[in-house]
Amino acid sequence: MTMGEHSGIAETSSRFAAPDPETIPGLLARNARAMPNVLAVAHGYDAISWASLANRAFAIAGRLRRAGIRPGDRVAFLCRNRLGIDDVSTLYGIVSAATLVAVPADHPLPVQRRLIERTAPAILVAQPGLDPSALPALPILPTHDLSTGAELPPPHPIGPTDIAAIIATSGSTAEPKLVLRTHQNIVLASRLTALALGLGPDDRMLLLGSPGTGMLASTFEPAWSGGSLIIPEGEERDRWPRGEAALEPSWVFGAPARLAHVADLAPKQQSPIRVVLSSSATVPPDLAERIASGFLAPRVDLYAMSEVYSIAYDGRPAIPLRIATDHHDAVEVPQGASGEIQVSGNLVFPGYFDDPELTAAAFTGDGWYRTGDLGRLREDGTLELLGRLNQIINKGGTKIAPEEIESVMLLHPAVAEAAAYAVPDKRLGQRPALAVVVRHGHALTGREVRRWLLDHLAEAKTPSIVRFVDTLPKTPTGKIMRRALYVETPAARDEAT
Repeated sequence: MTMGEHSGIAETSSRFAAPDPETIPGLLARNARAMPNVLAVAHGYDAISWASLANRAFAIAGRLRRAGIRPGDRVAFLCRNRLGIDDVSTLYGIVSAATLVAVPADHPLPVQRRLIERTAPAILVAQPGLDPSALPALPILPTHDLSTGAELPPPHPIGPTDIAAIIATSGSTAEPKLVLRTHQNIVLASRLTALALGLGPDDRMLLLGSPGTGMLASTFEPAWSGGSLIIPEGEERDRWPRGEAALEPSWVFGAPARLAHVADLAPKQQSPIRVVLSSSATVPPDLAERIASGFLAPRVDLYAMSEVYSIAYDGRPAIPLRIATDHHDAVEVPQGASGEIQVSGNLVFPGYFDDPELTAAAFTGDGWYRTGDLGRLREDGTLELLGRLNQIINKGGTKIAPEEIESVMLLHPAVAEAAAYAVPDKRLGQRPALAVVVRHGHALTGREVRRWLLDHLAEAKTPSIVRFVDTLPKTPTGKIMRRALYVETPAARDEAT
């Protein structure tokens, strides 16, 4: 295993003038000075130190500057989910000079085109092997041209409130929203994770899952602690990822489904992994069991979203948080009562790209961000998530959170997954329905499901329709697409109970 090209402390110190530590280039420069030979990124059997990563990233930033790019300009990066060391260097380089617009190559072409049309980047950077000819015409810089050339001057200064990236949301219910993320947002998220998990320079993160546009936060996650990022080589499906096992990652980060799959492949021996950070979706009991038994490590659930990364770890709020009415002039509800989760502070995004009306609607009159999530604070101060406000089922005035039904159903030993959703009702407006995935080797009827639910829920909240399906429709990050359930499941085996 090679550590890439190294530069000595004396040589790098003069070049890496210390920017504001609340910026990504600031963290990169700090790590290059303080720990130049410490592993920064590993991919398969190849690896690179913090000093080498900084050299590459700042050369890329200088190359962009030489091409006329300035802070505030937008640079599109056409990229695959599978990242390598050059791609991580490119990400660091772009955000050290301009604003990144990640364009995932696995998204449908119309989605890619629309993202570029809406953000109007000044230039396009493409991973090797990707053909951008079908995208709107832009000046193109291949990644292999970026970090070449003689010694370049450092990029223009970047400030904490400068926009590091524009993140497109999933767009499952409408056109994707374009979230602005500042350097301060990303750096603070990295800091909070380091504090929550007790991370230091010796810790190595194994990044799992399909990052998509969310890869930005994941890629920079180890930056504050000065630890290492380990990226699996390819998409291994039949064994533990190559190379990474020898590096002994100390923690793992990913979406639940991918975590469970890799946990199944992990060597059945004493694991060096001491914590697993799960994000993007709730963890059903069967996945939780597979993660725990495979990694032999405790799991921490991260509550986050595109607009506010790192809201709570295992329900423990990491930023200012309140439970309030979901009105523009919000009022806090009593302790233990449910309401909208609202947050504030420097981790909150500044707004949506080129959409002041949508931005204004996202914040209360006193400046708190309205997450759109329903929750309540328990007596011990931890946060309980109750679902999305726009997914609450309104049965003749009775408000039912889908997660309330699902949490009960997942306690049944024959149930692998469950998803509650609303169906129209002429008299009541809506009523709850339930889609159930039965564990392999088990059998279950609609009557048995209803009997189980009635033992734990009020009758008004118990679904009158149960549909047995083989799989649940989900986003790439593992979130259940409830709207698709009403459309897709009529062809499945239905049981009216």
